[in-house]
Amino acid sequence: MELTEAIRIARAALLDTPGIVLNRRTGHAHPLPGASDELHERADAHNELKRHADALENCGK
Repeated sequence: MELTEAIRIARAALLDTPGIVLNRRTGHAHPLPGASDELHERADAHNELKRHADALENCGK
């Protein structure tokens, strides 16, 4: 399994939570209003993994 594939799987697992939505245009996760701190942390983790995945994909270009 490639690192980018592992990151993609981890991001999907973080999104598999009620209360977090994905902005399809930007690819960023956002917790719904009134969400718990845990949901904010999960959305932040998803977005951080997205930044790493984007950086890895752009390394070879």
